[in-house]
Amino acid sequence: MAACRGDVVARVDGEAITTSELETAAMMMQHRADPIRLKGKDYHKTFTSTVLQELIDRRLIAQAARAAGITLASDEIDAFVTQSLAQYNARTLTEVLRSHAIDETQWRREQQYHLLTERYIAQVIAPTIIITPKDVRAYYEAHRDEFQHPDAVAVRHIVVDEEKTAKALYQRLLAGENFAKLAMEFSMSPESQHGGDLGWIERGTYPAVFEETCFRLPVGAMSTVVTSPYGYHLFKVKARRRRGPIAFAEVRETIRERLHHEALLSAYHTTLETLRHRAAIDIVDDLFTQTVVHTSGPPQQSPPAP
Repeated sequence: MAACRGDVVARVDGEAITTSELETAAMMMQHRADPIRLKGKDYHKTFTSTVLQELIDRRLIAQAARAAGITLASDEIDAFVTQSLAQYNARTLTEVLRSHAIDETQWRREQQYHLLTERYIAQVIAPTIIITPKDVRAYYEAHRDEFQHPDAVAVRHIVVDEEKTAKALYQRLLAGENFAKLAMEFSMSPESQHGGDLGWIERGTYPAVFEETCFRLPVGAMSTVVTSPYGYHLFKVKARRRRGPIAFAEVRETIRERLHHEALLSAYHTTLETLRHRAAIDIVDDLFTQTVVHTSGPPQQSPPAP
């Protein structure tokens, strides 16, 4: 890297981004990069420039958050840091960061920027997103092929580890004993506590021997003993569902959440573009001047304020 550790590589409205910050962020984002290509000089430069652009964007959002009156208490930052740390299997933060050669002060600062971004999105951008029932219905009508139930059978299941036990249970079932009751008493599978209820089985979701047996049986019928690597099985088909449309009521909330997420993402990127155009962004290190997209001062036609 051209600059020395601690040197300024960029300024965002006068606020510095240092080499140390850039190195910490790059270490944290390396999982996004191709580890082989990352060893190449040109690719490494492109990757590092991408990291710098992300740092600039975070700084812009953080500045906008502060301008909107969004502040963070120290205990909130500590809680967020603890939550972020939970993804690592280690005893202390210092241990984790040392193992990844990451500066602790810079890492904590990164977490603060993440939290400010979350707050800004939640408090400033999200309230501008309105998804109406009409929007949801229109999406459903335009994408009906997405909302189809596949062929499925509702099944109860008993599995035991000995063939003689399975055959004995089969005879008891033929004699009229209750399938769910015997499943609760004898089956080794987790769903035994629910009477062996596997719910709806769709093609491609269970082992082939399960599907071949269950899709062949008529509703209300029971299989003979079926052998698999998991043990000795008995199946009973409760119901069958042919491929067909999923009712709007079943997917209404899923569609609303999808549309909201897409609109929020679009609004976030629009906000970033606005902030980039309005800010004075100065790339100090020549290494990045040709690869980082940046602007200084407002454009001739600024987008509307977020």
